[in-house]
Amino acid sequence: GIECPGCGLTRSMVYLFHGDWRASLAEHRLGWLLALATILQFPYRIAALARKNAPLLSPRLTSGFGHALIVLLIANWMLNVAGLSR
Repeated sequence: GIECPGCGLTRSMVYLFHGDWRASLAEHRLGWLLALATILQFPYRIAALARKNAPLLSPRLTSGFGHALIVLLIANWMLNVAGLSR
């Protein structure tokens, strides 16, 4: 009966892409951030392919961004489990 840290992310992004910010945030607080990260992957990957020899961003930065997303997802989940949100 306990939701996972990612429960509601897909619905949140669907609402966001339909322009319904309120419903998006009601489904999952971080849906907008994951949607932004997903959308930015396209230009980032194309630019990275164009630069074959040198990385576009430092591995430390990209790893740090991934770790920050995980920490935010877990923190949001803990707030939900504790009943401090929604």
